[in-house]
Amino acid sequence: MTDAVMEMLANTEAIAVNQQYFRHPGRLVKMSSTTWTIIVYHGASCDIKDLPSTLPSWQVWAKPLSEKLSAYRTRTVSAE
Repeated sequence: MTDAVMEMLANTEAIAVNQQYFRHPGRLVKMSSTTWTIIVYHGASCDIKDLPSTLPSWQVWAKPLSEKLSAYRTRTVSAE
């Protein structure tokens, strides 16, 4: 596991937002029209799916935290 992945997984603010529920689990607001393709491995045996997955280069997600507060997350996906 890379340091960047570990930093993301151990982010206490992101975990707190994830664990808070206020009427809605969150939604995709916008995503890039630019995509890239990746082979996805599944399960403990790392079986390869028949078809590669196409992913957007970035996504923006929103989640309500209260009547007046929302959290937004930008997810950048890159082949590099």
